Amino acid sequence: MTNTDTRDAKATIRQIKQLEELDCELIRVAVPDMQAAQALSAVKQGISIPLVADIHFDYRLALAALEPASTACV
Repeated sequence: MTNTDTRDAKATIRQIKQLEELDCELIRVAVPDMQAAQALSAVKQGISIPLVADIHFDYRLALAALEPASTACV
């Protein structure tokens, strides 16, 4: 799991790439609000390993996290 603020896509991508270099095969990120859910589109574009979104208490965050990178707002 990352310990960056998921809303900061660049920092999250940077940390995930470091984990990839250490042979991490799956990554989990926290999604506490809509801004974090929307940032996932940029994160998904910047990484090559599977991503698990830890959704916090709101089904709308899960729906936003499913948006393809080309249609989600960042």
